[in-house]
Amino acid sequence: MRNERVLLNGQPLPLSLAEPTTAPNGDLLLSGTERLGAIEYRIQILPDRPALRTFGPVLVPAAHVFVLGDNRDASRDSRFFGAVPILSLLGRVHL
Repeated sequence: MRNERVLLNGQPLPLSLAEPTTAPNGDLLLSGTERLGAIEYRIQILPDRPALRTFGPVLVPAAHVFVLGDNRDASRDSRFFGAVPILSLLGRVHL
């Protein structure tokens, strides 16, 4: 990630943002969508909340995955614990 943007192989995912609004607690709230392939994901960004929004690049070792939580401002994911060995994964992803 760099400056609120998810990068895949160095390129930012397509992003479409609506006009900024105010969250119920008064924080600035950015809402929109990111596209990965044919799938669009709804996102919300709280730019005033401290988070690891800029990091990397990350070299993911063979037979490992880098996991990024869907609550990017509050997720404890590979930004904190590193790449995960594929053999440690349980279950399947369903989209």
